[in-house]
Formats: sequence, structure tokens, C-alpha cells
Amino acid sequence: MNNDPLQTVLDYIDEHIDEYLSVGKLSEIANYSAPQLFRLFMSGMDITPIHYALRRKLYYAAKELVRSDTKVIDIATAFGFESHDSFSRAFKRLYGVAPSVFRKNACRLNKFYRYDVYCIAGYSAPPSLENSGNAVESLSSCDEKVKRYEDFCERFGFDPDIVTMPAVKLIGVQRPVSGGVHEAFYEMYDRVFRNAPNRKYPHSENATHGLPCMAPDGRTLYFVGIEVISFADVPDGAESIELPE
Repeated sequence: MNNDPLQTVLDYIDEHIDEYLSVGKLSEIANYSAPQLFRLFMSGMDITPIHYALRRKLYYAAKELVRSDTKVIDIATAFGFESHDSFSRAFKRLYGVAPSVFRKNACRLNKFYRYDVYCIAGYSAPPSLENSGNAVESLSSCDEKVKRYEDFCERFGFDPDIVTMPAVKLIGVQRPVSGGVHEAFYEMYDRVFRNAPNRKYPHSENATHGLPCMAPDGRTLYFVGIEVISFADVPDGAESIELPE
């Protein structure tokens, strides 16, 4: 049996994906109270347990749409949705298109790693669809996340301190997700980054940052770099990124 409560709940959700999944039941499985389970999911994955379970249900439903001729209403019922309309609304919020459009356009099935919490969406809509950019939910703004957390704390009686951290300046290498960004970074490390001007942590070999970025043309890029005090002397061949406060 898995001893990690988060992994235990993730396993349970997948094993009972066709059942009604309540916060109470998931809390019982984790042996946590509902507020504790909420905090566990939010701190580990930035998503509530019920929202995660909903996304998993929609992932399985999307897979059925692609791989079978089963009626949409029957797929909705199989995964616990009360009606065709409620299923369609939830599906469109996540994938950007209605289930029927998703099936008709033979939307591409991306690799989906069951426990990779950064790949929850699982599918992308084809480029031909006008609203394909909505296929993966965008991250909430900082203000939205703070408001959501404050609402949660008020509901469950917590009294947190909200702290504004300073902006972070990074220089490094940026490539398409499948473009070997880590290899490129470490190939340049000794030559460019180890002794980069204004490096904030010059004596730390492991003070690196990795983050996904969106290119202007819609491609997903990945950036790996080090933190610097300023962008006064960005080495040739390096990209610069600033994370706002």
C-alpha cells in the first residue's frame, strides 16, 4: 500500500473514476480532514482535489470520444455527470471545444502521464479550431491565486500571512520543450554561466531554475537558467527572463 496520502488519493481517483467522488470520501481515503486534504492538493499541485478528479474524469471521457463510437450522453453518464449539458460545459471549459467537435475533428491525443500533475489536461485541440488556445487552462494571475487562497482561508478559519516576494531575474537557455534545453544549458555552463557577471549565487552549482514559457507564435518553450542581480551584462548566447514580484 502506498504510504503517501497524496499518491493514495490520486490512485483511488483513477481506480474509481466512474464513481461519484466527494471530498468526504477522498478525505477518508487519505485519513485527513477536508481542510488538510485541500491544503495538501493546493500546496502540492495548486489544484483542489475535486477539480483534479473532474479533470481526470474529463481525460478519460475525452479518450472514449476519440477511441469509440459511444454516444456522448452515455460517456457522460459513465463518468458520473448528471446530464449531457453539465458534461458539455465542463468539457468545453477544459478543452476549449464541445465533446462533439472534439470527436469530429479527431483531436490529437498527447502523451499523458498518470501522476504528472503538470500534464492534467492530457489532450490538445487541433490548430484548425479557432479556440484551440483554450485546450489547456492558462495559469491564474497572481492576484487571482491570492484571492482564491484568501477565500479558502476565510472559509476554513485560517489566518495566513500574504507576502510579496521581490522580482527574480534569470539568464539561461530557452528551447522548444523537445529541444534538449538541459543539455544546451549544461554544455554552456562552464563557458557562459558558471562565472556570469552579477550571478546572485556564485558559489552554488545547483542554484538553477526551470520553467515553461509561451512563445509569441503559441509554441511551448522551456527555460533553464541561473538567478542574477541585474541584466547589466547578459552573456552572448543567453536569454533573460524576469519573474515579476
